Amino acid sequence: MYGTMHNRTRSCDMPYFYFDLVIGGESLHQGGMILENLAAAAERADRLAHEIALVRPELLSRSCAIRVTNDDGTEVYHTMLGATPRGRVRSDRLVYSARQQHTAMPDADG
Repeated sequence: MYGTMHNRTRSCDMPYFYFDLVIGGESLHQGGMILENLAAAAERADRLAHEIALVRPELLSRSCAIRVTNDDGTEVYHTMLGATPRGRVRSDRLVYSARQQHTAMPDADG
């Protein structure tokens, strides 16, 4: 199961994202929220990963991560604990990669 209560009915068009703390094979639900887009969810996940690492530094040695899923239970973002929170990234420029902490496509001018 991914997070909790996926596919709940809402009256708004903004997407709902679920945040899980992944420790080894165990997934601990950290909550969910309506956010404007995937870039906002990625930013929130990065901040959550950074904050958990500050409070629970022993988890850094266990390669823990924050996983973000959508209403379908599909993983849409993944970041390792201790990741430095980054600035906002336009949602059309965000690329998910299971092998990398997080990746943003470079701007056309640089």
